[in-house]
Amino acid sequence: MSRIVLFGATSEIGGEIITRLASGNDLVLAARRPEALTELEDACRAAGASAVESIYFDAGDVDTQASVIDDIESRGAVDTAIAAFGVLGDQALAERDGGEVARILHTDFTAQAVLLTELSGRMKARGHGDLVAFSSIAGARVRRPNYVYGSAKAG
Repeated sequence: MSRIVLFGATSEIGGEIITRLASGNDLVLAARRPEALTELEDACRAAGASAVESIYFDAGDVDTQASVIDDIESRGAVDTAIAAFGVLGDQALAERDGGEVARILHTDFTAQAVLLTELSGRMKARGHGDLVAFSSIAGARVRRPNYVYGSAKAG
């Protein structure tokens, strides 16, 4: 049995992945809207999860990420962490509003980097653990129509 945490549990791809990994595992679904996870919790249980827990996690609030991980690990160490959160953003708005640029870059780059750094330090200290992070082809081939998103994903 492994303890698997999905950060960004309301994402469609994250939900599909965690359901496929559910059998025999202890799952934590972390999302800004944990109340929206009822169907995913049920799907994970139906797929054979040994336990399913949903918790509040705001990826953008990097100052609280360590305490969220502390809370999760107070009930067991994280064996696998999946970071599946992000925003596409509004490219047209980003071209005229630095706030939109900052929002996209913060969520898709900074918040990801902070979370993965917090988790990797703990996993290294324990001597085990796996990190799974999603990017996008837009990060490998940044193009004009979504260059802010692509730049964040390239990071």
